[in-house]
Amino acid sequence: MTSTLVYYVRHGQTAENRQGMIQGQLDTQLDEVGIEQAAAVAQSLKDVQFDAAFSSDLERAVDTANAILTHHPGLPLHKMSILRERFMGNLQGQLPLANGKRRPQDETVETGDAFRERILEFWDQTVIPYAKKAASEGDGNRPACLLVVSHGAYIGTLARALTRHRNIVNSAEIAISWCPNTSVTVIEVRGDGTGILRSFGDISHLVKPAAVGNADDLSGMDAVNAR
Repeated sequence: MTSTLVYYVRHGQTAENRQGMIQGQLDTQLDEVGIEQAAAVAQSLKDVQFDAAFSSDLERAVDTANAILTHHPGLPLHKMSILRERFMGNLQGQLPLANGKRRPQDETVETGDAFRERILEFWDQTVIPYAKKAASEGDGNRPACLLVVSHGAYIGTLARALTRHRNIVNSAEIAISWCPNTSVTVIEVRGDGTGILRSFGDISHLVKPAAVGNADDLSGMDAVNAR
């Protein structure tokens, strides 16, 4: 049976990342470091035989995806709003702290539940059908490979959701923490929807490790608010 490897890649660094700004769905651009990071991850993935490529339609993700696809000419890029970062409402464009305290979420922020449902919708409606097709039609000589370029909070929330709410096993007990710029997360999925988290947040392709956090990742705050 042919399995499917899904390569989730976070976009390269932006000036707003460097400043620690909450971006959410602001359409920001890669900075010079981000462009270099995109080239580095592209080089590391040049030998992967991607069968399909998807990206958030925000520019920082599209430009990262296009850098990767320079090594895969002829493969179209499907730009999808469902792959966008969490919508951060009134927090977008702000620094996380005000007067030394975390800015509170309000009703303009996409809820944690709605964000997770959107993430799983792409998985259930795009990834799983592709995995089923690969399992039934593949020759078994190589896995099918999908490229998905998205955002930090998106990929972190995805990994946690799949290991908790879908049949994706984290058998190696890989730490699921923050997701660095251009990090690669690989998930193997079979036609029946079961699978394995192969890696999370891998930045071994970067000469200089990413040192910027992710102001959009409110996973800890969501846990507090859910208590």
